[in-house]
Amino acid sequence: MKAAYYQFYLPFKFSLDKTTFKEIAKVGFPIYLTGIVYFISGQGDRVVTAFLLGSYYLGIYQLVALAAVVPSTLFSSFSSSLLPSSTYYYTKGKDMKEISSVSFRIVTLISLPLAILGYAISPLFISKFFPQYVLGIPSMQLLILPLTSTMPLQLLSTFMIAAKRNYRPFIIIGIISAAEVVGVSYYLIPRIGIYGAAIAQAFNAVITSLLFLFFSYSQGVFKLERREIASLALIGLSFLAFINWEVVLIVVLLGFKLLGIIGSDEVKVIEGFIPSSLKRITRILYLIAR
Repeated sequence: MKAAYYQFYLPFKFSLDKTTFKEIAKVGFPIYLTGIVYFISGQGDRVVTAFLLGSYYLGIYQLVALAAVVPSTLFSSFSSSLLPSSTYYYTKGKDMKEISSVSFRIVTLISLPLAILGYAISPLFISKFFPQYVLGIPSMQLLILPLTSTMPLQLLSTFMIAAKRNYRPFIIIGIISAAEVVGVSYYLIPRIGIYGAAIAQAFNAVITSLLFLFFSYSQGVFKLERREIASLALIGLSFLAFINWEVVLIVVLLGFKLLGIIGSDEVKVIEGFIPSSLKRITRILYLIAR
């Protein structure tokens, strides 16, 4: 009723611009559809686990999967600031490649030690507080390392959105992601239990990360130069933590320092837009920066 009243009495009339509507639909639909598909990929392993193994194993897997995303959740306050910050600087004329490069390298520096330490410490957490769930520790360790290590690559999607290029890759990535999780889970869970579900999600993290890297580079949103390639090499190296996490942690930290992946001036840029609750992280960044 209010809408009809305002439409009748206001000196101007509300109208729907078809051109604007088409543009909004063209831009927004792929992202909205991707959200639906990502829900399938995020929950597909759990649904298949419940279907094939029952609620007992689903409960174990749900807990360890929840614990596996704790490091990335703790880091989410930083990543959530990337989209508005990158959009702001992009509209101010900053080069999106430079913005994405600095953010990518900073996130890599933080996420890799977090992933390795999470892999090492998480079994103690489950054993101490949830001893009846120790059966799921191998699955949790398999999840926590790739999910956290690939965060820098996953966050490249933020810059693809900010640059407002082609959003169709999000649909492609989402469909591949959902198909992989459901298909691999259905194949492996009857054979190796909840560990098969963890493998499906771990592969999913790697595959989607590589796809985001490919599309962001092909769209001109991300660059691959010496420091970016070195960061990618360290991400790959972090997976060797499955063999010896202590050595890999030391090598990763030394790699950042010796390869000069992060500069002090770049830490100052990041310091300007991260939340105040994470300001202490910059002290560590300055120690490693050159």
